[in-house]
Amino acid sequence: MKIVMLGHAAAGKTSYMALMYEIMGKGIERFAVHARSEDDHRHMMSLARSIRQGTYPPVSSHRHVYDLTLRHAGSPVLDFTWKDYRGGALTERTSSKQTVELLDDLRTSDGIVIFVDAADLLRNQRSVRKIRSLSVLVNGALEDRYKLTPLVIALTKYDLLPQGVNQEELISPFGELISAVSRSQYTVGIIIPVICGKQPENIIFPVLFCVHFGLRSRAEQLAHDMKTHLAVAEVAGNLDTRWNRIKSWVTNSPNIWGEMSTEHYGHAVREFERLRPLLVPGEELGSLLGRENLVLF
Repeated sequence: MKIVMLGHAAAGKTSYMALMYEIMGKGIERFAVHARSEDDHRHMMSLARSIRQGTYPPVSSHRHVYDLTLRHAGSPVLDFTWKDYRGGALTERTSSKQTVELLDDLRTSDGIVIFVDAADLLRNQRSVRKIRSLSVLVNGALEDRYKLTPLVIALTKYDLLPQGVNQEELISPFGELISAVSRSQYTVGIIIPVICGKQPENIIFPVLFCVHFGLRSRAEQLAHDMKTHLAVAEVAGNLDTRWNRIKSWVTNSPNIWGEMSTEHYGHAVREFERLRPLLVPGEELGSLLGRENLVLF
């Protein structure tokens, strides 16, 4: 599974990544996230410790790719890649190397997380224009989808907003994107307020929302493949009549239908063995997210 995280400079992407990794590394219920690289593990844990002490990472000028694994009860259930693009890739010419990579990753992504500085969005009209441009970019990447894709809009620095803030004013720059996602049968979206500070809040939900749909898509694909193999095995088995076996024996030729039936039945069994470990984690993750009453669009 490939998740693309994007947002303009100082939106809090690096802080989010570090705190998410720290929290999910310790585990939420029976779920945990671990880096497949020891260097990434040490880097994110170091950043998280600094953030907890009030020191935030500088604005990133590099594209980061994290290879992560979702674990359930200690067992790996889903590998996923989290790609973090620096803010400059959103404003450079479309011919720049990193912008080309970003556009390609967006088109082929299995999940998209948009980070927005909510406080800046509320007071800065330039930020509103930038978000509308970003929304057009994401909307274009979501067109012509034929696989279920989660989209998260993470409103960061939510603790810096004034009391009684107008929620509609915050959401309005995403209006066209939200409408497009609502009309699509292959995209499901959610807006989550996030605090990436000494006392982080809602950190787990962007990543768990994405990997939930990753697990679901993986399970659906395995179930589809299993049923396809079973159907072929059944057809071949029906054609493997007594006469067919006698003919094969008499002519000393391969029993094509019998071999095909056995082969595809074996494939179906192997697909089921891959599917079975995903069933309980998928149910538990869906239940965990459902208890939070997250509002979809």
